[in-house]
Amino acid sequence: MDDEIRSTIEKLLSMLEQEEPVLVVTKGDHEGLPTIHNFYPKKYYPSIEHLGFGFFSGETEHGKFNFDAGGAMRHVQAGEEWLSWSPLRTDNGEVMKDLGYDFEKAKSALRKILEAS
Repeated sequence: MDDEIRSTIEKLLSMLEQEEPVLVVTKGDHEGLPTIHNFYPKKYYPSIEHLGFGFFSGETEHGKFNFDAGGAMRHVQAGEEWLSWSPLRTDNGEVMKDLGYDFEKAKSALRKILEAS
């Protein structure tokens, strides 16, 4: 694994340890990894709107959340390896509960990617 990608994954793990949610897209299917496509229960999908320039916003019963997608995400690439990520931003912790964001599963998925390299 490329050093820059490894460093980015370690940074994301550190963010998760501080309970800062992130969405990660990378090559392959990684169970438990929250992506821009799967981090929310399907009932919230209709609330998600593209507001332009890769910025998306949605809402649960307890408040709003937003994230970046596509070219607005942060990226690292080395040859065939790549990783894109975005913070998942919310206006309160109840929103995270509504979304069912699982910090432990996210950390486990990222650790498995590191271990596989």
